[in-house]
Amino acid sequence: MNAFWVVSNKQKTGITINRDSFKKNTPITYSKTKNEIILTIENNADFNHNTKMTLFSKSKWQVFIDDRKLNPDENKLENTKTFILPISNKQHIISLKQ
Repeated sequence: MNAFWVVSNKQKTGITINRDSFKKNTPITYSKTKNEIILTIENNADFNHNTKMTLFSKSKWQVFIDDRKLNPDENKLENTKTFILPISNKQHIISLKQ
């Protein structure tokens, strides 16, 4: 599992993915002024599949894959949202916007 956290004095946001990986040598960016997180997921398989991304945050985020908005798949715990990412290309840009 891959994971990272953005921690500031106003919020704490964590993201995990259950397969594939965050793209090597590509920064995960967080902009306080735009209230945005951008990351790239690299497809580690040679076929189309789904990857589960879990978002841990009290903040309200909209999640996009390649500029297409995703809705949470399920909410198991308070302040936790799960998204199913359709992985079909070598890499995908994931953006979170407040």
